[in-house]
Amino acid sequence: MQHRGRQPERACRRRRVAGIVFLAFSGESRTMQETLEHQVPVVFLSCKADWGDVVSVDDVRGGRLGTSHLIAAGHRRIAYISIPELEDQSDVARWQGYCEALEQARIEPPIRISWSPPSDHALVSGVDRKLLEVFNGPDRATAAFGSNDVAAISLQEFADRVKLRVPQDLSIVGFDDVPMAGLARIGLTTVAQPRDELAKLGIATIADRIERKLKGPPRTTLVGVSLVTRQSTGPPPEGL
Repeated sequence: MQHRGRQPERACRRRRVAGIVFLAFSGESRTMQETLEHQVPVVFLSCKADWGDVVSVDDVRGGRLGTSHLIAAGHRRIAYISIPELEDQSDVARWQGYCEALEQARIEPPIRISWSPPSDHALVSGVDRKLLEVFNGPDRATAAFGSNDVAAISLQEFADRVKLRVPQDLSIVGFDDVPMAGLARIGLTTVAQPRDELAKLGIATIADRIERKLKGPPRTTLVGVSLVTRQSTGPPPEGL
């Protein structure tokens, strides 16, 4: 049975489930208590918690991969765009990968933008600013790594509204490779999650727990990612 965090404890109480696969988890403590009490095997697929098995992509590696692509294209002012819809642990890990790539290339400082699209304002390194200020002027960011494709595509829409050309004025990389990212109108360069592999590993893990082939404490399985290059990235504008 798959759940998106909506009271799977009810199913546990009815004792009608052999295992639960979470596709998202809000962190609700009652869900954890009920599930543990009834000893129902749990797998978190593309989300994370420390009381069940986790099957997820390597978010840190993905953050490094997407940021390194922008660095290799010549960018030195690269912003990280975070939006509320992304799970906190994934956001932290992708931010870590972004920072590691900058550090390895000896680029500083990191620029973290916490944004709620379609607002024209955002928290930029903790300070409320107009988003356009980050991507305008002589010291502006010439590239952005979105914490997921929603953030990246939203930034593309913002760039279109304020007459910034992608990628001539601003290069953008996302994370996930959602179907929309491949549309010709969007053409988003993104870090791709291997969905089929994740699903197979998640099903195999919950089956092994149910059949008691897998015993012991929860384990984490990380799956590799790949970069899909499309037309949203290019070299920085001349002189920047």
